[in-house]
Amino acid sequence: MRNIIRRWLGLTAIESSISGIENDTYYLREEITKTRNELKVTNRAIGRIIAKVDPLSAIPEDNNARRAASDKLSDEIIAKLTGEVQASNRFSS
Repeated sequence: MRNIIRRWLGLTAIESSISGIENDTYYLREEITKTRNELKVTNRAIGRIIAKVDPLSAIPEDNNARRAASDKLSDEIIAKLTGEVQASNRFSS
């Protein structure tokens, strides 16, 4: 009788939905943790690339000449990478 009343009130469906949401939340937490770890690796890799590409990166950014050279190099690299992505998109379509 108790189960019939619970089904009639919709409590069984609500409990099932809650269970599904809890499972989804657990999965999303795992994915967020994986993404955070991947971002840590990516950030470290980007730092290493910057250090290799821009040997002046050790000089503080408050040095105007260093900042100008760094910004120019950054613009050139971004333009090159943007072109590569656009070319890749054209060839993969």
